[in-house]
Amino acid sequence: MTLAAAIWVMTLTGSSALAALASFFVFAPTLLGPVLGALVDRAPARQVLVTSNLVLAALLGTLVAVDGADDVWHIFAVMLAYGVNYVVVDAAEARLVVAAVPRDSLGTLNGFRLGTQEATKLVAPLVGAGLFVVAGGAAVAALAAGCLAIGAILYLVVPGEADRSTGRRRMWTDIRAGLAYVRTQPLVWRPVIVASLAMVGSGIATAGLYGVVAELLHRPPAFLGVLSSIQGGAAIVAGLVVGWLMSRFGGEAPVALLAGVVFALGCLAHATGWLPTALVGSALVGLGLTLTVVAALTAVQRHTPPAMLGTVTGSASMLVFAPPALGLPLGAALVSVVDHRVPLVLATMLAVGVVAQVARRAVRLRPDVSGEAA
Repeated sequence: MTLAAAIWVMTLTGSSALAALASFFVFAPTLLGPVLGALVDRAPARQVLVTSNLVLAALLGTLVAVDGADDVWHIFAVMLAYGVNYVVVDAAEARLVVAAVPRDSLGTLNGFRLGTQEATKLVAPLVGAGLFVVAGGAAVAALAAGCLAIGAILYLVVPGEADRSTGRRRMWTDIRAGLAYVRTQPLVWRPVIVASLAMVGSGIATAGLYGVVAELLHRPPAFLGVLSSIQGGAAIVAGLVVGWLMSRFGGEAPVALLAGVVFALGCLAHATGWLPTALVGSALVGLGLTLTVVAALTAVQRHTPPAMLGTVTGSASMLVFAPPALGLPLGAALVSVVDHRVPLVLATMLAVGVVAQVARRAVRLRPDVSGEAA
């Protein structure tokens, strides 16, 4: 639906800028993650999931009224609701998952979930774009609404006692507590900060990759689709093995650090401008980014008290998923004034730097953390 909305807006207006704005509205609510997470903590998790899916499905149904360029605001409004739904569902799902699944299995489950999502991303955009061409935007909206309605039904049959609201404190108190928890709890902060800066690096590197494809690999822009497919396939593999890696290396933070290095190597491979290493680089980037994200979200679920899980999940999601919005314009600005390989090298240095810093702090704080655990 996200891709179809952008195509729909461009078809109606002829403006690529307005088309890009449709995608912006989907990701903008990530910045409100702590606020939306605090709201989720104030209601039964299952009720939030069912209601949010059904409300969004109904809003998608209203898009049948879109008839011309004057109705573009309608698409923007529904895409904004789509973005809010993403954040709310992530926070509420965290509570539902923790209630339904043993904590030792969270890493494996999150890996399978993210791997499944990445597999869907290889197919869904093509289906949405194809359906738009054949039947129009309203048909895509109807399909998306149907999927959301099915999801709402499935939430009802997930086992686990997750239907109690948690806490009646003032909103601002909960928001501050959630942000403070992410910042001060080492078991959460380490994987979250690695994932956050890796995502910043991915935004920076993306702008440089366009230039590498055109000027060094001498391939058409469509070749980016090949690299994206390789990255998506590697993300699926990462989702399958991340649970085993967490068990093998002793938790989320070591996997996040390893993943940060893998991501850095991928960016460096892209910067060589040699086709074989570029292909390998895409696989490494897909592995690294997926492992960092799963490690961060699993750390939040495992090490956060249930009473503040929604708020902390929203705060962590903001830190992990909002940064690419900063990295993309920075990378674009760099490409306009320096060699297109510079953003890729900068992303490499950023990833290596955060891994080194987090590892150094982990070694320095280990006696205190051990003491707390004892």
